[in-house]
Amino acid sequence: MRRKIDFDNAWKQLITKHFKDFVDFFYPQVSKWIDWQREFNFLDKELEQILPSNKIKKKYADKLVQVYLKDGTKRWVLLHLEIQNYKDENIAKRMFTYYYKILDKYDKEVISLLLLTDNSKNWRPNNYSLDLCGTTMKFNYNIAKLIDFCDENITNEKIHSPFQIAVLTHSIANKNKKDDLIIEKIKIFSLLARKFNYNKSVFYDFKVFIDWLLILPDYLNKEYNKRIKNIEKGEKVMTDLEFLAGSQFGKELLKEHKAIVKKEVKKEVKKEVKKEVKKEAIKVLIESLFSFGISREDVIHTLRTKYRLSKKNAIDSINEYLPA
Repeated sequence: MRRKIDFDNAWKQLITKHFKDFVDFFYPQVSKWIDWQREFNFLDKELEQILPSNKIKKKYADKLVQVYLKDGTKRWVLLHLEIQNYKDENIAKRMFTYYYKILDKYDKEVISLLLLTDNSKNWRPNNYSLDLCGTTMKFNYNIAKLIDFCDENITNEKIHSPFQIAVLTHSIANKNKKDDLIIEKIKIFSLLARKFNYNKSVFYDFKVFIDWLLILPDYLNKEYNKRIKNIEKGEKVMTDLEFLAGSQFGKELLKEHKAIVKKEVKKEVKKEVKKEVKKEAIKVLIESLFSFGISREDVIHTLRTKYRLSKKNAIDSINEYLPA
């Protein structure tokens, strides 16, 4: 069984290590106001004091960051980031709650950013408002929708940010495709290697992100690791995402992948057949022994000796096939 994909922590690690690239790509309207020549700091401990304890336990991918703007002053702004991988009808209220808590605690201007990573095209909560007997309030914040940035047919020439690789990876993971996942993963890795291999930090961190989200079963992971070693050496690097349509390499890989899957399926089928044969044999044995008047204790002993069953499993088998 494959482990569950931890989207929140995967993004959290990537944002922490490549924060400027993240803001540049998803929020260019905000990035242009930030003085990236000055140091920015993550305020994780401060954020924990603002978040309810149950939110901390759930490990939401929130980030609180101190930055400087280009207005020539020494004031700083807090950027609040929240990554949602599902539709949450309370998100607008929560964004407002975080905003006023941060403003109240630090008395600083706050820029709130929300990255939505779900698949819904129409769900775009970008404000929270209240209106009661003449008292009104409207809170707007910046949102980015992951699906707006996704191009599954992107070519190497069109990649200008490593976060295009992250978006493509997340899109494939969200579809939960098991068939040909190794093909998709190799294609994405090839784009990363060809475009960002010169930058070791970007290359490594986004490679880890790909591994975190696109989880292969062990028997395919071995084949994948073999392939990417060749790609890192510069051998058979794919030039674009359409390589499967005509390249010999793509055809060979697809053929090998199908052969591996077929082999594994046969293995599983054999296991299931063997299991069913054993169950049938135990059933016949139990019925035969009881028909000859063998005591229950002796039947249990025989099952434990012949089929190496635990006492509990032997009793369960008897109860299943000869209900009281």
